[in-house]
Amino acid sequence: MAKILVTAVLENKTDNKFFSTETLGILESNKIKFIDENKVTVIIELKENNIVITRRCDDYEIILPFNTNNKTQGTYLVKNLGNLRMEVETTKLLIDNANLDVEYTMILDGETKSDFRYKVIYSENK
Repeated sequence: MAKILVTAVLENKTDNKFFSTETLGILESNKIKFIDENKVTVIIELKENNIVITRRCDDYEIILPFNTNNKTQGTYLVKNLGNLRMEVETTKLLIDNANLDVEYTMILDGETKSDFRYKVIYSENK
């Protein structure tokens, strides 16, 4: 388990909004864990050709599976509403030593589409 410095930027391209955080996290085997400025716990599970990002807070839990050029089934559990049907269409997925760059469309209940870019850069905390 290594402590890391994490810089994460979530761009909602549809609504033209940016959310950015720089914080300390933990790198443990194939998982990156950190808590962003909005007190959302983020877990990024790195796999060979895909990643799964879980975002969890008091109000919701989102599980986003990313696989390039594929549509996958995600989970969007809103505490007061229940589980919303969600698909994730990954248009770009770059994974290298200390960078993740994902572009995707999130489709809720087969109707509402939002385009996002999520970029994470991490390095050993010295």
